[in-house]
Amino acid sequence: MAGERKHTLHRFEIDGRRFVIDPETCFCLECDAVSWAVFEYYPDKSFEEIRPLLGGQFPPREIEEVISEIEWLRAGGSLWPKITPELLAKRYESTPTELSEIVVFPY
Repeated sequence: MAGERKHTLHRFEIDGRRFVIDPETCFCLECDAVSWAVFEYYPDKSFEEIRPLLGGQFPPREIEEVISEIEWLRAGGSLWPKITPELLAKRYESTPTELSEIVVFPY
């Protein structure tokens, strides 16, 4: 994955809560301490490189759970979707649908 990356995730904090957002898909998730630490390195480093870096801070089982969840999100297209030239062209060929409503959640 590290070599395939086309865009990066954005990590940010609001009121002590930690989030990661994929700007390509607009998928946002709240992170616990383990996932926050993994996303500090991933996707620039592989999971094999991250495991020893975080092994002294978190139980290996928790690191493996986070890695499994990230892979599941990636496989489902929520994070780092595989955009082919055909899909990209289709995105800009279609006529945008009319926006019916916007919901804003103030913090």
